Amino acid sequence: MGEPAMYASLIEVKLKPGSSEEVTELLGAMRSGLEAIDGLRQLIVVDKGDDTFSEVVIYETESQWESARPQVQQLMMPLIEFLADMPQTVGGTVVMNDNFG
Repeated sequence: MGEPAMYASLIEVKLKPGSSEEVTELLGAMRSGLEAIDGLRQLIVVDKGDDTFSEVVIYETESQWESARPQVQQLMMPLIEFLADMPQTVGGTVVMNDNFG
């Protein structure tokens, strides 16, 4: 078999009304903490415009994804006060990750 497949979290985050801008600033301030997470390769955050963010978080392997959970939870603690509900998270194997153009 070849290399282990990359693994991703797909996360839906519902924020308290009007907090999207502040959360976006906090996420930017977390960059160095995110860079220190072993195996984390990519983070895409989409503001859907209704106080909901969708996130795609890609790790090199599923085991790195699992190992990173405590570190990610600690890093995200400052965001708790802005949540309207607990984030909905699912994980899965990345079957395609290409860049075009």
